[in-house]
Amino acid sequence: MIKEGIAIVSSENAGSVNEKQKHFLDMARKNADKLNRLLSNNFKFRGLTAGEIEINLKKNDINEIIKKIQTEILPLAKEKGINFVVNLDKTISPEAVFDGELIKEVFLNIITNAINFTKKGKITVTTSFEAPDIKVVVKDTGIGIKKKDLPYIFDPRKLIKLNNEVCLGLAISKEIIQKHNGKIQIESTPGKGTTVSLTLPTN
Repeated sequence: MIKEGIAIVSSENAGSVNEKQKHFLDMARKNADKLNRLLSNNFKFRGLTAGEIEINLKKNDINEIIKKIQTEILPLAKEKGINFVVNLDKTISPEAVFDGELIKEVFLNIITNAINFTKKGKITVTTSFEAPDIKVVVKDTGIGIKKKDLPYIFDPRKLIKLNNEVCLGLAISKEIIQKHNGKIQIESTPGKGTTVSLTLPTN
């Protein structure tokens, strides 16, 4: 209801809106989006840890999932002037077994974070096959993460903030990857960028 109300006022269907009012409406919309993401992520995390979300394992192609994400993310990257590069290893077998929707959510979380925290430069997504695992690396040239925050970046109890964004999505991503018997790790240097590496077993 909050977002709908903001949209109605912004569209000027309820009367004219000046530039200053539009600015505050845009801020309100962004804050409503943040709250919605936080609540959604909180429910998702609770569901995953409680075993209430079913893992639908079947054969999937990680490259196809990355291509779909690229299509969805590219407009946002272009809007921010970020060069979004995808390098796909064509030797990866499409026979890997994982939950396509949940793994897609993992990479949407990670790549969206990279875009949010990168003011300029580029984001590179690379897939490779390192038997017996599929490896995906997301590298950005963003603001980076403070050394003191890195040990807690996946801890939902700490609720680490980057640019006022609560990073609960990373805790969810780790939970999903672990349920697939995979691994996720982050390396980061403040002011230079962040690299997120994930592996998923193929057997």
